[in-house]
Amino acid sequence: MKILDLHCDTLLKGQSFAGNDGHVDLDRLPSGARYCQCFAIFINDDLRGQAAADQAETYYRHFLRNMEQLPDRIRQCRTTGEVEAAFREDRSAAILTIENGAALGGKMDNLERMAGYGVKIITLTWNAENEIGGGSQSEVGLKPFGREIIRRMEELKVAVDVSHLNDKTFWEVAKFTRKPILATHSNSRAVCPHARNLTDDQLRAIVQTGGIVGLNYYVHFLREDGEVTCYDGMLRHIDHLLNVGGEGFLALGSDFDGCTTPAFLSSTKDLEPFYDCIGRHFGKPLADRIFYDNAAAFLKHFD
Repeated sequence: MKILDLHCDTLLKGQSFAGNDGHVDLDRLPSGARYCQCFAIFINDDLRGQAAADQAETYYRHFLRNMEQLPDRIRQCRTTGEVEAAFREDRSAAILTIENGAALGGKMDNLERMAGYGVKIITLTWNAENEIGGGSQSEVGLKPFGREIIRRMEELKVAVDVSHLNDKTFWEVAKFTRKPILATHSNSRAVCPHARNLTDDQLRAIVQTGGIVGLNYYVHFLREDGEVTCYDGMLRHIDHLLNVGGEGFLALGSDFDGCTTPAFLSSTKDLEPFYDCIGRHFGKPLADRIFYDNAAAFLKHFD
């Protein structure tokens, strides 16, 4: 079984990626699994400018410490070829990302540096407004600096993540970008009417760019009441997303270590039964696409 998860907040916890009590734990991976995790440098909306950029550096150093302390278990990867090489070495793969473009502190130089660190995806905003544009709890659209950042991201082979954008910014980004875009951790608004989920028109717009969507495990993005007691609450989203976007559209974007997940998806140890469930309902080839192949194919655009 191969796994590629587009989003987690494990860096926030400041602990080892192995032998911890969080969601993402290399020690609790299913036996024989080949695991690639995107680790997000998260910036809260109360930080802006140099303070945000400094916080990003702190999380980057923590990421590097894990790579140095667990060299036989996990390696940083910048391309899909490096991910596959890590698997052949019986190591997990780590891809560095950013959640909230405030991490750039409003400076293009910081984007250049973060790309040099190996950042491959940037979620443009969190919930509020930042120097790039408006998040889901704001009303502003894409700003001039945001347009400059997106153009340079495309040149640097850093993917644009539209999770957390408000509708106005989403559509401005979708019309402005030239490369495929993705939503690393968002679900269907038609199934669960939360502002952080995506409308069918937005999902189709992502498909038209050649992009993908990562299924978010947060209980309140799966159901309004948050009562997700069985796989049915997730299968409804999967079925709808597949119907709208097709078999090459859906991936995983757990939001592990950043949200409340269903009890049956409490950590990496639960990924094998989840894979088996999708295989029973949709067939093993589609389970393979959702768990790894679709995300890997998307990331090849940015190798």
